[in-house]
Amino acid sequence: MNPFSIVNLIKFGAIAGVIGIIVWSVMGFVGHYHKMERDSASLAACSAVAGGTATGSIQALCPAGISASVVDGLKSRACNDGLGLGEAGAFAVRSACSTDVKRVVASVDALTAEVSNRDGVISQLKSDRNRDVAKAEARGAAQAKVYANANKAIETAPRDPGGGIVCDADCLRNIWGQAPAPGPVH
Repeated sequence: MNPFSIVNLIKFGAIAGVIGIIVWSVMGFVGHYHKMERDSASLAACSAVAGGTATGSIQALCPAGISASVVDGLKSRACNDGLGLGEAGAFAVRSACSTDVKRVVASVDALTAEVSNRDGVISQLKSDRNRDVAKAEARGAAQAKVYANANKAIETAPRDPGGGIVCDADCLRNIWGQAPAPGPVH
């Protein structure tokens, strides 16, 4: 039997073809396996950088879709942290928060300033009211003193036989609360 006969060539060719397909499949699987290992290591490095346990560029270590999501998440975290810090977190809010959040923060800041301004106006109005009340009380006390002195002068004024008051210039001055004129009266 001839080893190079057609039948033998077909048998060996079929066996060689099957072996080739098996080798090609195994090589493809091994290549895919190594690619998966590289991707797994890359994703582990990306995860470490995103989690803050390692340093490096998120854009360099992570795939594009993941790096965009991680950057957005980090910005959101920085924005939330900045919102809780008040004035100290103003830079974080300006640099990390979205336009809508910035708009709300600006609105809240404007309303806070308006309330503060109104508190100042209310404080000034209370101060003015207290000053005016003190002036009115002093004016009322002075007026009450003038009335008391006038009533006392009327009660002590000399009277004529009919009960009417006979009042000279000094008497009138006492009633009106004025000091007597210096020197003789002509």
